[in-house]
Amino acid sequence: MMAAFQELESQGYPIPEVVVFELQNHTGGNWNYSWRTGIDSQGVPIHTGMYMHMWTKRPKETLEFPDYTFEKHFGEATCSYPPREALLDYI
Repeated sequence: MMAAFQELESQGYPIPEVVVFELQNHTGGNWNYSWRTGIDSQGVPIHTGMYMHMWTKRPKETLEFPDYTFEKHFGEATCSYPPREALLDYI
């Protein structure tokens, strides 16, 4: 979505203010790996179904944004099934 707003802004369109609420300290949802479990300092449960060396089970073409491909993000061709770190970086 950010890439779409940047493209529109470069064409002179006004961009609305966007506010994002995230429960975790970092964006990325389930693609954030953490060895920590239990309760955080805010009293929120820490859990993850993710593991450090996770790879996607779907091809990147079904995960990428239509106007912002993995190749555009990384500047080169990438594998069809990216690892967790690459997907987190992309999103």
